[in-house]
Amino acid sequence: MAGFGSIPSISKWNSEPKVDGDSVIFRNKEALSTSYFSHDKKAIFINGMMNSAEEHKKSALALSLMLMSPVLGIYNKKTGVVADLWQCLGDKYQFDGPLAREAKTKLKQKKITSDIIDYIMGEDPQKSREQIMADILDRNPAAVTAFRALRDPTYSTAPIYAHSQGNLILANALNAIAAIDGPQAIAGRKVYSFGSPTVIWPEGINHQENAFTGDPVAMLSGIDMGFKISKVGSYPKILKQDVISHGFNLYMANDPAFVVNRFRWGGWGMTVSLDEKGLAAALISMGKNLHRVKNIFKHMADKHPFDVDDVALIYVESLKEAEKSSSIDASLARRQLRYDTGLKTILIKAMNTGYVSGRESKAVKYLRGLG
Repeated sequence: MAGFGSIPSISKWNSEPKVDGDSVIFRNKEALSTSYFSHDKKAIFINGMMNSAEEHKKSALALSLMLMSPVLGIYNKKTGVVADLWQCLGDKYQFDGPLAREAKTKLKQKKITSDIIDYIMGEDPQKSREQIMADILDRNPAAVTAFRALRDPTYSTAPIYAHSQGNLILANALNAIAAIDGPQAIAGRKVYSFGSPTVIWPEGINHQENAFTGDPVAMLSGIDMGFKISKVGSYPKILKQDVISHGFNLYMANDPAFVVNRFRWGGWGMTVSLDEKGLAAALISMGKNLHRVKNIFKHMADKHPFDVDDVALIYVESLKEAEKSSSIDASLARRQLRYDTGLKTILIKAMNTGYVSGRESKAVKYLRGLG
């Protein structure tokens, strides 16, 4: 089973999507060959505008490698510059309107609910609420697929990763779900945005936004007055790279910096403050995906050498506590760390450099005793 609005079968793994709104499950072969890969974890990816089927596949496989898990890719088909821009505008204002920011407190979901009632009572009383909402979203097939996938029990708790226009599609799908199932249906849903032009997101989701400082698409979402967006500087290598830092591959390549900067305050290479406990907790939440954890600690050792030891200490102490607590993620990480000599070497070096406290000595001894 494949195609419009459906969840793909096993035979669809790693194939290029065919039609707008098609969905394919991607599993990165490099990731599959490691012990870090979690078959039981799931994630969803929605691409931005002007992406070919091949580009969508590459992005989804890159995300699968970063997450060390399968990824359900929802394809937002490339149809041409003018057509894609027109579709973006339609996506942006489908439920929000030009004054979306000012109208944030007016609960756009009420308008959608009103539309549903009008449909049910007027045009076709026999249609289900789900079908009526699918009809409303039908102007963009990828939005219909996202709407159905997010309501499917298989993916009802899967985190969603959206790039560029994919964020507009996702916001509409989430708003639609909240309208017909109630706001509790999306409460706590994990959403990770990259280069997002979306202004308004539905209330209640767990939203983390990432943007290059020079990404003009991300600037369309307005000024980040609350400094909630994790920012990384632009890389305008004019001859060898796109002048605009926006491509999803660039976001994946700079994942360690985006993760660290979510907990960091500073600029121009200087760190004013760092939420070390928050960052360590985020690393613990990655469970046995020590591939990603290792890359983040490598980045910290290179770019933030004065902070890496503190984060390493909290991380290791959290793993030790997993022996007494019920933290599944920490338990998985501790078990995996027994075999990851590379990460152990990085952690030990971080805590053994300069002044070594008693806590650090105990943590180093614990690491050396593993495996």
